Amino acid sequence: MTTKRLKRLVAFICALTCVFTSFAGASNIYETDPNYLGRDDPTAILEDATEPDPGPTPRSQSELFSMKVTNVKDLLTSNVGGKSFTLSDFGDKPNLKITGTLTNSNGYDLVRVGACSYSPIGNYYDAVVATDSWPSGEYYSVSFKKTLNFLRGGVYYGFVKNTAGSASTVSGTLYFYAST
Repeated sequence: MTTKRLKRLVAFICALTCVFTSFAGASNIYETDPNYLGRDDPTAILEDATEPDPGPTPRSQSELFSMKVTNVKDLLTSNVGGKSFTLSDFGDKPNLKITGTLTNSNGYDLVRVGACSYSPIGNYYDAVVATDSWPSGEYYSVSFKKTLNFLRGGVYYGFVKNTAGSASTVSGTLYFYAST
């Protein structure tokens, strides 16, 4: 074998090694992304809210859906109940508003709430907009500008993420609105 061919063979083997090494670490890349949420918790329960939103409901908002959640140890999305929204659901309303009360069994505010998208290739969810925390046991409200975060043609889901870990559970009710 000539020196030139040997160098090409060594370069090819090095390139293959780099490719396979990058694939092996790819799953860990997602897990360090703060927007990476993971997969739905199979033990969590999602139902429609049985009570109306106890907060003020001005005419300038229209309800997209509600989520009554129970036993959330990790992630629960509205996709579990077939609930989603797109930009066309907002009409001329510029904001996504989320209201409600969630309680973490450990009493801490270690809950993220927001809207997410689904990646069918990796079978996981990514946060599009989210709170850093949600006050445990208190009625709370947050709004996000839709124009800065949502893509036309995208399908989005509400989510509850228990960031305290599986030693605690999150329960409560959230209401999602298109709002001015």
